[in-house]
Amino acid sequence: MSLTKEIIDNEASMMQDGERGVIHLHREGSFYRAYEWSAYLSCCYLHDFKVNKRSFNGIEQPVAHIGLPETSIDKWMPEGAELKEIEEKHLTIRLPDMMLQNDPPEQTTHCPLLENSGVSFSFVNL
Repeated sequence: MSLTKEIIDNEASMMQDGERGVIHLHREGSFYRAYEWSAYLSCCYLHDFKVNKRSFNGIEQPVAHIGLPETSIDKWMPEGAELKEIEEKHLTIRLPDMMLQNDPPEQTTHCPLLENSGVSFSFVNL
């Protein structure tokens, strides 16, 4: 199984395992990338990132993802969020429960799954 397929499988399972408020960031060069559900949360609660879709070997549908420079993670951390290193190239941001009780900010224009956003997530395994 490829690393990207494993990441996408994990993204799908997060929604079912109560990990809905955790953003997973995977380091690729000098950037961290968030895929699928983590990208959605990033766009809605961290910053209005531009969402890209890309095809990967072994995955039938294009995968939604965002990227942010390694040096800017602190800039986008919401107050009360917890940053944790899982592995050398894998970080998580646990969003505060209070933040998740509110609807995503309306000013978010690239936030997938919102009407008129122009982009939608594929959620390939849901």
